[in-house]
Amino acid sequence: MVGQLHLRGLKRNFFYGIAATYSDGLLIPSPFFGGSEPIGEKFVFNYTLPAQINLQYKDNNALVTVGASFDGYRNGILYITKRKNLNYYAGLTYASFRYKFSKTFMVRVEGGYIFYQKLQYTKTDNVVTKFAVNPSPYVQVGFSVIFGKTLWEKIFDNVIT
Repeated sequence: MVGQLHLRGLKRNFFYGIAATYSDGLLIPSPFFGGSEPIGEKFVFNYTLPAQINLQYKDNNALVTVGASFDGYRNGILYITKRKNLNYYAGLTYASFRYKFSKTFMVRVEGGYIFYQKLQYTKTDNVVTKFAVNPSPYVQVGFSVIFGKTLWEKIFDNVIT
């Protein structure tokens, strides 16, 4: 990945670059452009094109995020005696709630709806290679324990001092 980050204050930035993935003989370049743009005191609009957009609301220790995302991956597998690629694509909308109990402990709950999913193998003889996966809701819960300072806190400590 090669890219550039431009900071325009504590909450405003933009970035751009190109990432590349090499898997089983196929090079996949992926350009990206994104950033964060404050909207008032408590809202921030985030975007990473072509993959994700979201709107965040932050108040004291709570953060609420609503957005949409496109995702995917490619993985090589051994099928009988040949290498095949497994490709997965998804489009989803989500809402996330994060609460920071202290400097070291936070909880996050996210729920959303995956409106598009596709699973596909590279072509194989006489075998179905594309599978439609039904749209579905999802929920996930996560807990974070932070030991020491975050990466951003370390960077800003060096920038401000």
